[in-house]
Amino acid sequence: ISIYLGSNIFNGTVVFGKIIKFERGKTGIFFGKSFLLIIIYFNKNFWNNQYRINDKEFLLISMSKNLNKIIDELMISAQSSKQQGDLSSTLNSLNEILKIDSNNKRALNNIGNVYKEMKNFYEAEKYYSKAISSDANYKIAKINLAILYHDLGNLKKAEKLYKELILIDEYNFAIYFNLSRIDFSFFDDEKINFIENSIDNQNITNYNKASGYFILAK
Repeated sequence: ISIYLGSNIFNGTVVFGKIIKFERGKTGIFFGKSFLLIIIYFNKNFWNNQYRINDKEFLLISMSKNLNKIIDELMISAQSSKQQGDLSSTLNSLNEILKIDSNNKRALNNIGNVYKEMKNFYEAEKYYSKAISSDANYKIAKINLAILYHDLGNLKKAEKLYKELILIDEYNFAIYFNLSRIDFSFFDDEKINFIENSIDNQNITNYNKASGYFILAK
């Protein structure tokens, strides 16, 4: 695993890597979610052997806010490139985010969007799935993957995802409408009544209201 060394600071080293934590009484670095750390070297007796690597002890100071700022800037750069139609630069910026945080669900989902636009549906499916693996309730990636399956004619997988989405976002009638194009038998009297009452009583978007009305019209 690569650790990118920066300039020395406070008798230590600024490190860009994937160090996340030490475990008390163990020797070694355990890797997980990426963030920026300052490692400050101390005398062995100073820290009472609570945290050790190669018989040296370190004080780790998280600078996650700085990393979040870097990620936000890369995301803005990616969005700007995409608006200009420069998909290659968009992918570069998003992949830089993954170097910092390999499980960043927004970056994974947006890479899926770029590959879908490039008609590389295999890669699009892969990155949408990675985003969902990072967060099983990440609705945006699930919706995108469901629509991708629907567009490609993989109706069973699309139907399964639509039904999962309804369980976690029951007032998103756009999802109901997409499902109605595959399996209208899903909409029994109970669900039709739910849609009717929700349109009247719930503060939902006009888009979702329109989707609800389309279902009722069917």
